[in-house]
Amino acid sequence: MSLDVASQLALSIPRLAEDWLVTGDYLDLPTVALGFLAERVSELDQVPPAIDWSPLFSRIEQMLTQADTTLREVLITGFLEGLQNVDSNHGRDTQRWEPLLGAHTRTAWRGLNDFWNLKGTWSAVMSRDIPPR
Repeated sequence: MSLDVASQLALSIPRLAEDWLVTGDYLDLPTVALGFLAERVSELDQVPPAIDWSPLFSRIEQMLTQADTTLREVLITGFLEGLQNVDSNHGRDTQRWEPLLGAHTRTAWRGLNDFWNLKGTWSAVMSRDIPPR
């Protein structure tokens, strides 16, 4: 299994794939690369024309559904938490992404929110057995 997950995800959106070819080639740690990819997604989302991000989030949902523990943690801490952090740090509403989240992705997303709001545990965020809310 290749952990170049960021490049795999970037390919799901043509404009992001083009951007990623220029900006993402030097990132070799999967979590760092996904955090950087999340930053690029957030930035590109602010620039017209509007991008349909649903293929990216569908791919994340598919990957989370099939992920082993390592890949699940990389996707959640690298991309999902990264996207929340980037948007929060720039004063953007993270709820903007929620309509795009599938059941497993939404569970992880809300688990991260619960964790950072001191309403949940890290093990609950990473658990494969959390039923979708």
